[in-house]
Amino acid sequence: MRPPDPLVDAARRFLDDLMPILKEKCPGERDEPLELLGFPRWIPEPRRGPGPEEHLPRRYKAVPVSLTAEQQCAARVLGELRQAAIQPLADLDRALAADPVIGPRLDHEVSSSSRGGQTWQAASMIQQLVDRVIGVATLFNLPPPIRDAVTTQWAELLRRPSDQMNVIVALHEFHAPAVPIQLEPGLEIDELSEAEIASALALGAGRVGLMMDERSVSRVFGIRKSFESQLFIDGVPAVESEREMAVRREARQHAELVLLALRVSKAGRVGTSGSFEHSVSWGADIAPASGRFGSLFGWPAAEPYALADEEVMQFREFWFAFERVHAERAIAGALRRFGFAADRALPDDEIVDLMIAAESLFLSEMDEQYRGELRFRLSTRAGSLLGTTLEDRLRVFKFMRRAYDARSVVVHGGVPSEDNLRGLDSERSTVYAFADDLENVLRDALKMAIRLLASDQRFPPDWEELMFAVPGT
Repeated sequence: MRPPDPLVDAARRFLDDLMPILKEKCPGERDEPLELLGFPRWIPEPRRGPGPEEHLPRRYKAVPVSLTAEQQCAARVLGELRQAAIQPLADLDRALAADPVIGPRLDHEVSSSSRGGQTWQAASMIQQLVDRVIGVATLFNLPPPIRDAVTTQWAELLRRPSDQMNVIVALHEFHAPAVPIQLEPGLEIDELSEAEIASALALGAGRVGLMMDERSVSRVFGIRKSFESQLFIDGVPAVESEREMAVRREARQHAELVLLALRVSKAGRVGTSGSFEHSVSWGADIAPASGRFGSLFGWPAAEPYALADEEVMQFREFWFAFERVHAERAIAGALRRFGFAADRALPDDEIVDLMIAAESLFLSEMDEQYRGELRFRLSTRAGSLLGTTLEDRLRVFKFMRRAYDARSVVVHGGVPSEDNLRGLDSERSTVYAFADDLENVLRDALKMAIRLLASDQRFPPDWEELMFAVPGT
């Protein structure tokens, strides 16, 4: 049996008195919906049912936020009851003021660094409760189990120590048939819900079509990271501001790290179409907070990076290793440049970033005096690390030597020759295919380095010992 809660008990007594009054005064109200100023709500058009239509773009329409006739009537009745100073309403006012958490917040601005805030007043808190009740009651009939659930949730909402926030990195060219993919508590890959897409649209995502108030959105997957943003009274103290910003920054970086892990774990042009934050409050209510978006949000995936069911466990295992060692000095710089390369539009720029990653990975201990040997050492080390046979070693060695030359040509403003642009198979290649081969070599090297570090083995290895080892041993 739950201990007595004076606020919840007062709220229930108040609703028991209020609902019969509303049932008597409000049915048949003819008030037109009252539009409120501010951002519109984005509503998806209904689906006809499961089937192929489920995967087609869905149209969202902007509609103004408004108060229904029932809500307007309830607000008037509540004002009349407050003027009449009825006992149950006065008791609820006193219970709010006496609550050790809520009382100090009344008539003050309550805010978090992530969501902002507003001045809390008893009248508006009670109005919030009444609006919620009207939304779940049928013809103003409020069964006790629903009343009890709503009042408990309302009290918990007002007493919360922090705003529950989600940061979402929206993915482009991504598909997974089985979601959510839980990576760790509070971190997952999932398909965005209707409410999350509507939140993104409210923050400016999506391309304008023929009508300004319509958007067409295909399935959107994203990386979702949860965090808590503490509530403060009358502003965030300066001493707490940096800590709160660090929590927010860490959550965003953690989500972005999953995108980098996806890129390293397997080939595929997965990218991001934007990122945003939203709060999760009463029930599953979502309120947009902030966001930045590219032009591709909600566009259908042409050649998606697909994480098949059988690959999910492999990626989870890779994520555990990646998350543990990604900041190690031996690979951190290479990973950063590998991520930059994935975002490049031109293959020439991608080659430059990938070769910087290669130098960071294979030549981290080299001094300036060895600059003349860099090409040879880099190519030899790459072949020794990745080749399981003598033929494999020579193939990678020769390719990386050509890649080094191609990078040198590009950074000096030239165009790589046909001899430089020979792929891993030594056949002539386009610059796009050459960049893809180079990306795959760096991906394999990074994955091997991550596995070694995650299993507490040495990286970089003893390159001379590795170079002279018998392939495959």
